[in-house]
Amino acid sequence: MFTIVITRFAIFIMSFVTSSDTYRLQKIVVDQLRTEKNVKRMKVSEAANDLKSYVEKIQREDPLVIGVPGNQNPFKDRSTCILI
Repeated sequence: MFTIVITRFAIFIMSFVTSSDTYRLQKIVVDQLRTEKNVKRMKVSEAANDLKSYVEKIQREDPLVIGVPGNQNPFKDRSTCILI
């Protein structure tokens, strides 16, 4: 998906630039395609299972799930402001 966006963007931009800039843009697209070629592919079902097991593993330590104790919360108001 990312490659399609970059390629379409590069084609759009190439219509407005000089030939040296076109060469530079084509080089960027080729470099991006080479980078994406080396990315290890994984089935979505495998990635979902890996993500699920990771979340279940860290669930007991996750402060977003269990909450933060009041005495350890850095965002809790320490005192009230009395300006009346």
